[in-house]
Amino acid sequence: MSWERLREELEKCDLLCHNCHAELHYALTAPARVETRRRLDEYRSPVRSQTVVCARCDKEFRKQHSALSSRNFCSRACQLDHYRHAGWPSDAELLSLVQERGVRGAGLVLNKKKSALYKRIARIKRGADGA
Repeated sequence: MSWERLREELEKCDLLCHNCHAELHYALTAPARVETRRRLDEYRSPVRSQTVVCARCDKEFRKQHSALSSRNFCSRACQLDHYRHAGWPSDAELLSLVQERGVRGAGLVLNKKKSALYKRIARIKRGADGA
């Protein structure tokens, strides 16, 4: 773009310093900002909650607004216990499942990653070798 063309475009505009620009545009958008803030406050209201059941211990608890989509456990202890131990069969059952379906198939059945299965199998084999 040439300087002449740029100058023509600038002459069409009201050039303002940063502070004046902010004052002008804040006055134009303030009502919309107030409305947005009010709607956000309503959404975040602590009144928005629901009663759900803990995925680990089946205890009912109140789930607040900020955690409506992600919190499935009544406490951090239940969450950690669930992810450490949930869904693992006995060692013999795991080995037979892997033998039947392979590591990938067993992972799909148990909803576990292949890397977790490989680690578990290695731990089982280390225990069997050491016994």
